[in-house]
Amino acid sequence: MQSLDTWQQLLTDAGSALLERCSALDLGHPGAAEVLRRTHPPELVAAAIELTLARKQAVPKFGSLAQTIFADRQGLQMASSLKSAQHKAQRFKGLGQPVLDLCCGIGADALAFTQAGILVTAIDIDPVRAWMTQQNAGCDTSVGDVTRADLPDGLAHIDPQRRAVEGSRHLPRLTDLIPSFDWVRTLIENRTGACIKLFPGVAFDALPPGEVELVSERGRLRQALHWSGCLAEHARTATSLTHRMSISGSPGPADLGIVGPFLHTVDPAVERAELMGVLAEQTGLTSPHPSSGLLCGDQPHESGFLTPFELIADVVWQPKRARRLMRQLNAGIVEIKTRGGIVDPDRLQRELRGTGEERYTLFIQRFDREQRLFVTRRCHKTTLSLH
Repeated sequence: MQSLDTWQQLLTDAGSALLERCSALDLGHPGAAEVLRRTHPPELVAAAIELTLARKQAVPKFGSLAQTIFADRQGLQMASSLKSAQHKAQRFKGLGQPVLDLCCGIGADALAFTQAGILVTAIDIDPVRAWMTQQNAGCDTSVGDVTRADLPDGLAHIDPQRRAVEGSRHLPRLTDLIPSFDWVRTLIENRTGACIKLFPGVAFDALPPGEVELVSERGRLRQALHWSGCLAEHARTATSLTHRMSISGSPGPADLGIVGPFLHTVDPAVERAELMGVLAEQTGLTSPHPSSGLLCGDQPHESGFLTPFELIADVVWQPKRARRLMRQLNAGIVEIKTRGGIVDPDRLQRELRGTGEERYTLFIQRFDREQRLFVTRRCHKTTLSLH
């Protein structure tokens, strides 16, 4: 990444003019950078291009603020979305105390804290990222190693970085975090309250006492949060940022019941937080199998955590039988939902797609030693109103 001095030059009139030129060019064209380097230093051009590309990619996370933030693409990738940061800020706001934002990155969380009227002090070891936070959040920001800094008492939010590990299939682990999780654990033990931003696959039994919250956005798991001290309110929580709703309670499975007549997929935050039992109890639904990730009932339920499907057929999974059944049901577009690698969803969707007018969703799952096929039709609002 370019030097701090170079990034700061983007605030000058010349830098603003360069950014305007970048926004008007096709930066994917190999000659775009060369055109800009004819009138500007190469480092400044590189920083301007990086910022322009980051702002374009920032729209899903920052919405209308995307065109005003300062960020590089790597920092943007590691940053919380504004919705996620605002969600966290509301819990901190309720205590009315200043907050330390440690390993602040480009400052998404610090921005949400300041928006909520919280006095925040941000620290990052990277001078460019600390400067970005100061620009984005307008808060007191300093450069330093948080493990060696003299940190004041009070509430803290920390977003440890993950050490780069070769191999795209490497799953994140607590041992990959910088600062080390041992240091983070010691930090929160000496705080009145803290929040650690972690990855969704974190091993719960490796965490210190506190509340674990799983957060989804647009139907995908985004992060796990560990709340401790006065900030911990429950054992587990699942939150859908898209639907602005949360469910909390003690982890446990749903009661088992029959398949159908309505199947419901469940927001991944609920299943990952092990709150299927809480959701099932609240809705009166049951689970057809402990590993299914589905809830069933006599009536369709639709909420931010549930998507209902009407069961059309329940048979043993056999490809030939499935093809024959799709022809009999006048199938057109076919959607495949599976788990455990039983089938290749993309290939099977192409194979089972017919010329008919009906659209079906097929669930293919392994129930103990048997593989099952549930042919379903997605329930729309008109369907729901009839039940």
